[in-house]
Amino acid sequence: MLKNKLLPALFALLAASGSKSQTLKLDAIIDSIKASHPVVKMYDNEIRSMDEAAKGARSWMPPQFGIGQFMTPYDARLWHREGDIPGMGSVMVSGEQMFANKRKLDADERYMKAMSSVEKEKERNTE
Repeated sequence: MLKNKLLPALFALLAASGSKSQTLKLDAIIDSIKASHPVVKMYDNEIRSMDEAAKGARSWMPPQFGIGQFMTPYDARLWHREGDIPGMGSVMVSGEQMFANKRKLDADERYMKAMSSVEKEKERNTE
């Protein structure tokens, strides 16, 4: 009975000592994890996203133009003049441009840069 239990143990010991395993240095393992681990890539992409958003924080909204009906009834027959009764509704043309507030743009840029540095610290703490 003891012989039956001893034989597989000796076989496993012989197989383990006879096989050559790959050995890597700790630095190589850490570098490979930094290069391919999804969590590290997520932090890198988040940091890059916030840096790019900080660069774009100073952009202005483009001018907007529009044309459309104003106070026009649903019944299209009422749009036209009939005798002494004038037609209803108007055509409206609009244009809009938002002017940037320099202090607000500066504050937005500083905030986004600060958020980027927070993400960098989070990444450093996960290492």
